[in-house]
Parts: sequence; C-alpha cells; structure tokens
Amino acid sequence: MTHRNNPDDSKTKLQVVIAGEVVVLTGEESPEYIQRVARYIDKKMHELGRTKKVVSFNSFSKTLLIAINIADDLFKEIDANEKIRLEYAKLQTDHTLMSDEFDLLKSSARVANQKLEEQLNANARLYKELGALKAHAAEFESQKITQSADYNALMQERQAALVEIEGLQKANESLFRNNQSLSSKLEELQKINQSLKEDLARAGSEVESARRELDDYIDTFAEKGAPKKVYKFKK
Repeated sequence: MTHRNNPDDSKTKLQVVIAGEVVVLTGEESPEYIQRVARYIDKKMHELGRTKKVVSFNSFSKTLLIAINIADDLFKEIDANEKIRLEYAKLQTDHTLMSDEFDLLKSSARVANQKLEEQLNANARLYKELGALKAHAAEFESQKITQSADYNALMQERQAALVEIEGLQKANESLFRNNQSLSSKLEELQKINQSLKEDLARAGSEVESARRELDDYIDTFAEKGAPKKVYKFKK
C-alpha cells in the first residue's frame, strides 16, 4: 500500500489491485469511477502479459506498449465521438430542410383553402342567381307566356346557367380533393418532423454522454508527475 505524505481527507482514496499488486489511488472522482479506471489499467496489463513476445521486454518497453494501447483506445473514442457529432449535424440539416418543406406545404395549403373559399362564395352567388332564374321561369309559366322565342331564350339561359353551375361544382370537387391531399401531406410531415426532433434529442444526449466520457478519459491519463503507483484524477 502506498500513501501520500500529506493526504487530503476531502478527496477519495481507494485501495485497488492492478496486475496483482495492491495500490492506493486518490482523486476527486467517485470511488466507482476510480475503480473503473483501475480495472481498465489492470485489463491492459493482463492483455500485454498474454502476449508471448512481450515476456522478454524490459520495464520501459512494457510501459511504452501499455501507453500505446491506451492511446489507441483514446483515438478510437475520439473518432467515435466525431462520427456521432457528424451524424448529429446531419440530423440538424435534415430537420432544417424538412421544416422548410413543411412551411412551404402549409403556405400552399393556405392558398388552396383561400381559393376553395372563393370558389364556394362564387357557387353561393350562382345558386342564388339560379334561384332567381327559377323564380322568373315560374313567373313566366304562371303567366302562360306564349311567345316561344322569349321562352326558348329563357330556357337556354337557364340551361347555360345549369351547365356553368355543373362546371363550377366539378371545379369545387377538384379543389376539395387537392385540399385533402395537402392535408394528408401536412400530417405526414408533422409525423416526420416529430420523429426528427426525437432523433435530434437522442443524438444530442449521445453526443453529451460521449463528450463527458472522453473528457474524463483524457483528464484521467493527462496528469504527470504523480508518485509511483499513486494516481490523481482531476475534472
């Protein structure tokens, strides 16, 4: 067991086993974290010990190999963190593009609704005019208009109005179908937008978690000048 000359009681001091040897680690981190670091170093030393070529290496060479293995793990963690960051940035870009498309469709839907409302108002006016035409026709019928030319002209006008109304009804139905299609697209985009927000939240959480692990990992092995077999951890 190794002790500091002036131990700080406010810091964590933990006895661990590394490569079969008992050492004491002190630091500001939790005992669980220090134990995890000790297990990691012990694992690396055991991996090195299982390599036959390393048996004949001197102490410095073995220490150097362990440092290289740790550096390799560190850079892999950095690469993984960078991959997560890039994926997160892509998700943000996709979300922005999807939001723009969503806003465009909403604008198109507003225009379609406005046109539909205008068409409905026009239809209402035509229905009113048709009612007036019917009233005139009934009046002429009641008076038994015998002048066929005038009667035929009135009937032709009435027929033309009916044809125009039928055309407007078809146009109205087409606008209504287009409006329904836009509504369906808006609903799908809302679902996609919600899914992207959830993906962004998860990716953000992964990025933050990876960053904290990476910072802890780097800080743990960055300190120099500590006494032999005694390691200090700083945040």
